[in-house]
Amino acid sequence: MLTRIIRAVILAAVLVPTGTGLAMVHGYKLGSFRIGHLWAPPSEAGHGVPVYGAILNMGKASVTLAGATAEIGKDVRVRRLDHGEAAYSDTVSFLPGKPLAFAKWREHLFVEDNSASFYTGDHFKMTLDFAKAGKIDVEVLVEATPSD
Repeated sequence: MLTRIIRAVILAAVLVPTGTGLAMVHGYKLGSFRIGHLWAPPSEAGHGVPVYGAILNMGKASVTLAGATAEIGKDVRVRRLDHGEAAYSDTVSFLPGKPLAFAKWREHLFVEDNSASFYTGDHFKMTLDFAKAGKIDVEVLVEATPSD
């Protein structure tokens, strides 16, 4: 039952109306992908910035996030915390019909060597590269907790 509720919440997050404007809740569409509200907690310069949010591959084949860039840092990698230790990867795969939530307790994007401190209300741009599926520019909002 809890799994169904969690799935419903994730699906609701990624299926919000799409657009390019900055709003409290925003989402994006790239082909068969639905990208929900992307957010980051406040962070100090040089400490790295985790990015959270949900992505749904509505296509029929698995697709890989081949890379990402951010205007605020040197590199963007996929990070997972395992017993307090960070493990990194450069890619993550999205299975068809299955949402993937980037979250603190699982895989998430991590901007390394951020050039400035970020506070609640700030935002920054990232580009997500889904290889053959294409690239998309997104805005990441800085929030203490994600907005509804």
